[in-house]
Amino acid sequence: MMYSTAPSRAKRIVKNGDILVSTVRTYLKAIAPVSHSENGYIASTGFAVIRSRNDVCSDYLKYALLSNYFINLVESESTGISYPAINASELVTFNIALGPFKEQQVIANFLDNATCKIDTLIQKQQN
Repeated sequence: MMYSTAPSRAKRIVKNGDILVSTVRTYLKAIAPVSHSENGYIASTGFAVIRSRNDVCSDYLKYALLSNYFINLVESESTGISYPAINASELVTFNIALGPFKEQQVIANFLDNATCKIDTLIQKQQN
C-alpha cells in the first residue's frame, strides 16, 4: 500500500533493503526483505521494519535475520500461547554476529549466488 491510502494503524514507511519481521504469530517465521525501488510503501504495525546501519550490509542483515538462530530467538522471546507476539523494541536488542563491512558483503554475495543456484535447480526439477 502507498502511504497516502493506508489506514492510520499502518504508517511505517519501508525502503529498499529493509527487512520486515512479523511481531505477531511469530511461529509462522514471517521475515521478508523489501526489494523494490519505489518509495512510499508502508507496513502494518504487525511488522517491525529493520533497517541496517551504515556499517551493516543490508544483504548480510537479511541473511542474518532469516537464520535459524534469529528465528529461534524471536520465537523463544515471544509471549502468549494462542497468538504469540514480540515487541519490535525487543527485536532490536538481539545481537547478531557482524564482521567488517567488506566481509559482510562477501558472505552476502556468496549466499546470493548459492541461493540462485539452488533456485535454478529447483526450477529445473519442477519443470
